[in-house]
Order: sequence, then C-alpha cells, then structure tokens
Amino acid sequence: MVCSSTVAKQWIYFPLAHEDAKRRLSAKAIAIAQQLKVQQREQERQAKRLAQEQRQRQQKAEEVKRWVANSTDTDLIRAYVKIMLALWSGDTTFSIEPSASHHRSVVAAMRERQIWTEPVSALESRFGSFYDLVMARMGGWSEHGDKVLTSLASAASPSDNSRYAIELMAALASRRPEMTNDQQHAYDQCCASIKKEVAAENPKFQRDPQRQRLHTLLIPALAAPVLASYGTEAHYAKMRNIRTEKERLAKVRSGRIKLVQAGRARQAKAVKDQAITAAIEQVSQRIGWRHFPFEPPNIALLMARYGDKRPPDLRFTNAGAQDVLIVAERHRAEAASVLKALRAMGFTIETDVIVAEQVLVLSGLCVRTR
Repeated sequence: MVCSSTVAKQWIYFPLAHEDAKRRLSAKAIAIAQQLKVQQREQERQAKRLAQEQRQRQQKAEEVKRWVANSTDTDLIRAYVKIMLALWSGDTTFSIEPSASHHRSVVAAMRERQIWTEPVSALESRFGSFYDLVMARMGGWSEHGDKVLTSLASAASPSDNSRYAIELMAALASRRPEMTNDQQHAYDQCCASIKKEVAAENPKFQRDPQRQRLHTLLIPALAAPVLASYGTEAHYAKMRNIRTEKERLAKVRSGRIKLVQAGRARQAKAVKDQAITAAIEQVSQRIGWRHFPFEPPNIALLMARYGDKRPPDLRFTNAGAQDVLIVAERHRAEAASVLKALRAMGFTIETDVIVAEQVLVLSGLCVRTR
C-alpha cells in the first residue's frame, strides 16, 4: 500500500504515537497541577505567616502603646536612652520596622508630655550635649571618662557649652569613685570654676530652661534640693535680688554711718566751740588794752618786743602771732573790747586762745588786769 500523507506514513511507522502523546500530555498536566498545588500551599503558608507577623506587630505595638501610656516620665527617658545607646553603638535594630515605630512612639510621648519639643535631631547627634550627658551618666568610664571630663573643662570656661556645665558637673558626681586621682583633681577644679561663675551671675552658665526637665529626668541628682534650682533663671533672679538688697542695705548703712559721724563731728565741734568761747571769756577778763597817749603802736615794734620775750615753747597750732596783733590793734583803735577782738580772731582750738593772751601781753599791746 502506497500512502502519500506524512501522517499516514508516521502512523504506519509509529502505530501507537497518538496514545503516547495523550499519555505524555496527561502526565505533564498532572505535574503542572501538583506544582500549582504546592505553590498554592506555599502562598497560603506565606499568607498565614505574614498575617501572624502582622498580628504580632500589632500586638507588640499595642503593648508598646500601653507601656508608653502607663510609663512614668523617668521610665520614658530610660527607654529613650536605651534606644539611643543602641543607635550610637551602630545597632540598626531601631532604624528598621517594627522597632523604628517604638522609637517614634517614645519620641511622640516625650513631645506630648512637654519633656522635649524641639527637633529630635538636636538630641540624637553624637556631637551634642545630650550625648555627653548620657555618656557622663552611664557610659563606660574607661572609654568615655577622659572625653566627658574634657567636655566639662570646656564648659567650665565661659563658652556656648557653659549652659550645660552644671548638668555635666552633676552627672559626673556619681562617677567620682571611678576617677583616678588626676581626674578627681581636674573635676574638682572644674566644679570650683563653675560655681565661681554662677556666683558671679555669669549668664553663660544659666541652665537652658527648655532642657531643664529632660536633664533632670536623665540626671536624678539635679532633683536634689541643693541643685533643683541651682543655675536656673529663678536662681539668677534670686541672686540679683539679694545683691540689689545688699547694695541697698549697704547704702543705708553708709548713710547712717555718715549721719552718725556728722552728728559726732557736730557734737565735738560744739564742745570745742564751747571750750574756745569759755577760754576767750576768761582771757578777756584777765587782760585789757594798754593806753598809748602819744601815738598808736607799730605792729613791727610789737612783733619785735614779742620776739624778744617769747618763751621757746610758746607756739600757735592754727594761728599766727602777727595776725593776732593786727586784729587786736584794729579793734583797739576802734575802741572795741578785748572780748570782741578775741572773738574776731577765729580761733579753732582752745590752746591758741591762751597763746594769744601771752602774745598780747608780751608784745605790750595788752596788760593784765588780774
């Protein structure tokens, strides 16, 4: 039999080819069906796993939310510091979900409670003051001790970092047992410098009011009565008021002292004036004018006569013999009394009145009447 059809020829050569093709197709279909079932089961398993993980994340998020809601401010800061210590050490756990959401929840709670309201980047920098305070408070001393003491020394000198000098000083106080002798000496010097600047009311050392609550939660020592208000705006205002009051009291005291001194001076002058007046009256009763019948006396002759008879120890304190004679002669010529002449001489000390009496008698201008 001759066939021209290729199919016929093929059938003749492979009489069971059709059945074999059906068998192969059926096997392939079964394999595909099994593969699809495996893929479906894997997808279902993946879906269950993802759903389980989502439920776990939601459950964890709810737990974090409840913890944040029920936590104290101190617990909140401790959690934040724990997160930051992990990030600063290079741990990326809190940089990816779901831990990143925990980080955001803690920061959101800090903002809500007004613990920190500024951009969080200001806290999380490794070059900021918060980093130094955390390391001073709880960082490994062998690794961070010298660094935070250097930061304290920088803050102890008036600078932009001085606003956190008191916080650093308080944070490092608890680390003193870990310090070497040299480190303790450096720490004490910095503390003395900071206290001196605060006592001088240096505004650079006034604590930052925006960070005061955060720092107090981070460093419990700042809540102690001795440091609670130290270096704050209220403390500076109190020091200004005390200084102003001291200056006012000093002025009042100085004024009172001046009044007392003036009163005593007036009393002393009054006593002195009374003594001078009494001495003048006594002298005026003991001497009188000499009578010159021919011509008035010459001052030069009177001075010469007095000079010849003057005892060596006869000296004025605040007057002069020539002035006394000139005033006395003028009053004698005007027929004024000796008492008036003595009063016009302006004596300031009692002993000069007695010396003037001697001058008038020795010069011959007066004579003794008693």
